[in-house]
Amino acid sequence: MEELTLIHRIFFAEGAWLTLGKGILVTVEISLLALLLGTLLGAVLCFLRMSHYPLPSLFARGCISLLRGSPVLMLLMLLFWSGPMPGVSP
Repeated sequence: MEELTLIHRIFFAEGAWLTLGKGILVTVEISLLALLLGTLLGAVLCFLRMSHYPLPSLFARGCISLLRGSPVLMLLMLLFWSGPMPGVSP
């Protein structure tokens, strides 16, 4: 019974559930934004790759093979450390 009292005090009386709820909303927002931007970037690269002009097709092939050949962890580190973001610090 003591555990239930502790859980109630932490999550409900002290308002931790509000913080968790805000975190879940931010996570969903970031996921939807990443889905939208990834889809748009993928569509643009697809159209460039299918182009009959050699320069856009070559550019798209280069981007695709660079992204395919890179480890995901390296891409995440590059994204995180590539530059300062307003309001975000490591």
